[in-house]
Amino acid sequence: MGKKYISFKADGTVNCSMDIEVIEDGSSPSFSDGIIFDDTDIPIDVSVHHCRLINGKLEYDETIPFEEEIENLRISRSDELLKTDKYQLTDVRAKLTQIQNDEYLAWKKDWLDVTETKVKPEKPIWFD
Repeated sequence: MGKKYISFKADGTVNCSMDIEVIEDGSSPSFSDGIIFDDTDIPIDVSVHHCRLINGKLEYDETIPFEEEIENLRISRSDELLKTDKYQLTDVRAKLTQIQNDEYLAWKKDWLDVTETKVKPEKPIWFD
């Protein structure tokens, strides 16, 4: 039977985890800031990073994957908007056609709404 060492953040969510081996005499390595769980104590078919420590028991928390998805979308949005920051410059925007400007503004709005729609917008084909 496998064992997993898990440390937790203050809110009970998993900070880190690692598989460990039990030493032949039945003891396990010593860790000071976490808990060692048997594989049978871990919810089946979910990542331990989607669990929370509740009353000493590891339980699946359905809000964690959602929060991770939203955070990943925020990071993607920030990266994409940083790449296109040059279009904020007045002289560059003045060189865009009306259609390009409208496409740019729609694309930017779609990125600003990404945490609600959960759809990453396609960049207009004329973007470099």
